Amino acid sequence: PPADDDAVDLYLRARHAMRRDWYGGTGQSPLALLDAALARAPSDPSLLAAMATARARWPNGAEDLRTARALAQRALTLAPRLAEAWEALAVVAGHLGTGVEAARVLRDARGHVPRSALIGARTARLLGEVSTLEAAHAAFATVLSGGETTFDTRCYAARVYLLGRQPAGALALVSDCPEGAEDEPLAHGMRARTALWFSNKAVLPPAPKSRRGLAALFVHAAIAAVNGDREQALEVEKAMVAALPDLPFPVRPFLWQLCAEVLGTLGLADLAMDRVRSAVDADLADRAWFDHCAAIDGLRQLPGFAALRATVAARADAILEALEGGSPEGSHPG
Repeated sequence: PPADDDAVDLYLRARHAMRRDWYGGTGQSPLALLDAALARAPSDPSLLAAMATARARWPNGAEDLRTARALAQRALTLAPRLAEAWEALAVVAGHLGTGVEAARVLRDARGHVPRSALIGARTARLLGEVSTLEAAHAAFATVLSGGETTFDTRCYAARVYLLGRQPAGALALVSDCPEGAEDEPLAHGMRARTALWFSNKAVLPPAPKSRRGLAALFVHAAIAAVNGDREQALEVEKAMVAALPDLPFPVRPFLWQLCAEVLGTLGLADLAMDRVRSAVDADLADRAWFDHCAAIDGLRQLPGFAALRATVAARADAILEALEGGSPEGSHPG
């Protein structure tokens, strides 16, 4: 964190806002807070990295993304061993280009900060999408054994358990989030996915007080779907789709995945396949979800699914090659 006390306060408030508002609509934008912090400490690499991530996550256009890249590169020039700066550059690369570019940044980062838990966690998240479940479990086990992990890292590790049809393992990683904490939307989202994938009403989270933001909308849709309220679930799923223009491009495949999960749980296979196609059209590379998500089990034998899977697998192979330089289908992290 920066040395200036006021800048530290602004920085911490901005980090809180970023965590609460990661999918939009649930908190204060961090941009104004980070602008104020940078006015006090304009050359602080931690602030520059945080602003790079925030501008990539909440861009007003291509110019904001180019600015974000310049900020991340400046942070790295000032502090080449700052893990937050490498992570920021990876986030920006993913927003500007493809997962391949982000993977290359992470590979370079591991050469500069080989023992960074932050870079290890970001790498594990990527492996959890493009590699085997065994490789993802191994990567997360290494990260989690270090003890200094953020709650969102545990949520991504929990997703690997869900994909492996181990809901109890997933819930064990996210069950200790206090009510009202900044990570509560993440915890509730994971519980909602668990309930949705395995038709388990007992683990549903409470309904959010509003429907602002993708996370809140998804929880409302999951609650309705698991409780068998098709009309309500379809109404909220439609609202999720309407939120698409407000989401950064890299988040859009995730929206389509969530919609497919809701519709798959409702047994609406044709509609769910439309959402899967939209996810693939939006550059989805999440092979693990395609192969293992329980909520779309009913789609895997439908015409066209195998072709979509092949497209996703080719993207995953390219990302894994950029990250590890190894064989995709059987690779384990080095």
